[in-house]
Amino acid sequence: DYLGLPAETALATFKECGCLVMRTEGNGYLDKHLENSRDLDIPVEEWDATRIEEQLSIYALDSYAPPKRTDDDSFGLSNGGRIRGGLYWPNGGYVTDPALSSQNLADAARQHGAAFRLGVEVVEILQEGGRVTGVRLADGEEIHAPVVINVAGPGSSHINGLAGVLGEMTIETRPLRQEVA
Repeated sequence: DYLGLPAETALATFKECGCLVMRTEGNGYLDKHLENSRDLDIPVEEWDATRIEEQLSIYALDSYAPPKRTDDDSFGLSNGGRIRGGLYWPNGGYVTDPALSSQNLADAARQHGAAFRLGVEVVEILQEGGRVTGVRLADGEEIHAPVVINVAGPGSSHINGLAGVLGEMTIETRPLRQEVA
C-alpha cells in the first residue's frame, strides 16, 4: 500500500535467511556496523571462528584478502591468515528479484511525483547548508529537488565523490568489467 501502486503490480519480495559478514581488517572489523546495529536495535550477534565453524561447517575461514582479479597469479590463494569472526544478522536476507525491486521503487516514485532523467551526465551535486539541493548536468542544466537519490549503480562512487561524501563511506566501491570471487 505504501508504494501507491495498483494491486495487480508484481512486487519483489524479501527472503529472510540471516546474514553473516566476516570481520576483517579491511572492513574495520565491522565495528561501525555493530555500533549502528545496536544503536538502531537491529538484532545482531558476534560470532567467533568456532561458532562459525559449528553453524556453517562448509565455510573455510582462510583469508584471501585483498580482492584480486581472476587473471592475477595469486587469485584463489590464501594469504596465510584466518578469519577470526563475523557479525550475524538473524533478520538479514536478500531481495528475490533486484531488477523488479528497482522497477517497483521507480514506479512508486513516479506515483509520488518523481521524475527520472536517464542517459544524462551529472557533473556537479548542488549543495546548500550541508544538504544536497539538486544536480548540474553536463549541458549546464540545473535540476533542483528536495530529495536526490544516487542510483548510478557501478558509477555510484563517482557520484558520491561529486557530493564530497567519500570520506564518510566505510566501504569503497569501483566498477569492474568482470566478477571476482
